[in-house]
Amino acid sequence: MEPLKQQNSPLIYALGLDIGMASVGAALLTDDHIHALHVRTFNAAETAKEGESLNLIRREARLTRRRIRRRAFRLTRLRRLFKREGLIANHAAEAFATTTSPWELRAEGLERKLEPHEWAAVLYHLVKHRGFQSNRKSEVKEDEKAGQMLSGVSANQTRMKDGGWRTMGEMAARDEAFATAKRNKGGAYTHTFARTDLEDELRQLFAAQRALGNPHASADFEIAVHELLMARKPTLSGENLLKMVGKCTFEPSEYRAPKASHTAERFVWLTRLNNTRITGLGVTRVLSDDERQALIDLPFTQAKLTYKQTRKAANMAEQERFVGLTYRADKDPESAVLFEAKAFHKLRKAYEDAGLKTEWARDACNPERLDTLAHAQTAYKDDREAREHLAQQGIEPSIIEAVLNVSFSDFIRLSIKALRKIIPHMEAGMRYDEAVLAAGYQHHSDLHKDSPKTRRIPRINKDDFPNPVVYRALNQARKLVNAIIDEYGAPTRVHIELARDLSKSFDERRDIKKEQDKFRDNKEKAAEKYRELFHQPPKKDQLDKLRLYDEQDGKCAYSLSPLDLRRLDEVGYVEIDHALPYSRSFDNSMNNKALVLTHVNRDKGNQTPYEYLGGAHDDPRWHQFEIAVRSNKKIRQAKRDRLLRKDFSEKEAEGFRERNLTDTRYIARA
Repeated sequence: MEPLKQQNSPLIYALGLDIGMASVGAALLTDDHIHALHVRTFNAAETAKEGESLNLIRREARLTRRRIRRRAFRLTRLRRLFKREGLIANHAAEAFATTTSPWELRAEGLERKLEPHEWAAVLYHLVKHRGFQSNRKSEVKEDEKAGQMLSGVSANQTRMKDGGWRTMGEMAARDEAFATAKRNKGGAYTHTFARTDLEDELRQLFAAQRALGNPHASADFEIAVHELLMARKPTLSGENLLKMVGKCTFEPSEYRAPKASHTAERFVWLTRLNNTRITGLGVTRVLSDDERQALIDLPFTQAKLTYKQTRKAANMAEQERFVGLTYRADKDPESAVLFEAKAFHKLRKAYEDAGLKTEWARDACNPERLDTLAHAQTAYKDDREAREHLAQQGIEPSIIEAVLNVSFSDFIRLSIKALRKIIPHMEAGMRYDEAVLAAGYQHHSDLHKDSPKTRRIPRINKDDFPNPVVYRALNQARKLVNAIIDEYGAPTRVHIELARDLSKSFDERRDIKKEQDKFRDNKEKAAEKYRELFHQPPKKDQLDKLRLYDEQDGKCAYSLSPLDLRRLDEVGYVEIDHALPYSRSFDNSMNNKALVLTHVNRDKGNQTPYEYLGGAHDDPRWHQFEIAVRSNKKIRQAKRDRLLRKDFSEKEAEGFRERNLTDTRYIARA
């Protein structure tokens, strides 16, 4: 890229931006020419193989370093304590090295007085290898590694009791099960001990050493060692966590709602429901009031709501399709999940597993109570704190113990208070933006209208974009735009093209890539077929004709007359037609193209298939065409919609053109 050139006078230009996952392109356009082109490339904010956030990988590495540093500092403090107590001459680890295994010394410490260096080795070993501690019951079910460790803890507690061992250290030193290894190996967690069990061992050792006359077993020394054994940084929980989360967009004094709260889940479902679009009868429509009422509570009566179940519940016509789904012959897209109230059903299962079906039947109809449960299991990261909070809210002990088996995370941008004002309007069928205004709020896109204007784009708030891929792309775009403004001045207008893949999850983008690869392979096969037929490489129109010929099963799209494959290249035999006339739709995609006999194309002129084939007059030609299109599984839904479109008045055509030209992309969700 050429270096930016300083302008002597302000440049009047429009700025076009193309923002992708790993690059940002910019074009500066004046009235009569392209003034400059620029690009900024960067690494996508995720790993190529697994799609994991680079921030997550860095954060995990940082947490590991922090954990190692804290452990080292804890042991340093312990050695300094030993020196002050007079156990060792200096606080180097070598000062209390022994020839006897620390495990054996832990067993012997229950029976004989230990020498100072032996006693130091035992205490150091306990504090260094201080066992596993879990603050949440839910970890057993939701964290596979934690579950395995807790299983190992439980098994060792049973073994110690059955074997008559007094402490975990004694068992590890003398039980045959630990003869070959004292620690976990090979990814197994069978030798995991609970920190509470080691805490008990510490008490027994100090009691035994005091009884045996060890001068370094005072109560004060025991308290100091115990503090180091149990030391840990307090979890970010409760009010401290909420302060980090932030406040509501519309109610600045209210904290944001937990994503798992019933109110938030219902809000997300209503957003999905009211944005659902149906096509297939020549028009694209929203759900009717009757359809909405049939569906509105369905996600809370079954674990998952699929598109197929939605079709059945809404009693949709057979030929109708869901906008946004890709209908193909080899796969039923309606088996996909439209919505899943995950938190609601997690709580339901927790109740039922605890034998509380009657209580669930009562609480499932109480949004406030469900919100209370979700808040506790989102905001509190320690079972003790969650238990205390729920008890203060009047939740029964049996229910508290049941819901402690689940945990939640994440918050949405709105508070419970705001959601409860907005939801009634959404239940009446309003879109989110309409419901916000009806609830008396200013729409979020208007909240910053009065903000001071700046020449350069200010720093982007990371909290506004939880998706790291989106955040990095927009931040890189900001840097490029600011560099352009510094060199050329501010543009008079800006046009932005956002890559579709920014809004997709890694799995969705992987599926899209598979489809693209499949499309490329099919295109290459078509090109090879053309070379075999006509002994020359195809041009674009020639390749499109062959692809359309195969898609239409070798028939003219409108007359349904058979086409001669050998004459595809013959001038005046067949032509590619725009189903929705290009002059009315501005749509030159393959989804708007059909292969037709030349004389048929002349007859159709500037009409849609519905207009040309007499659909409005119930002409048999239209019915035959409609049957052919609907029965052809090779035709994608987007193309089927264009071929069968009935209403394409000037108003509808204008709306279609606007959508086709602007192609608005949503890159992040609330």
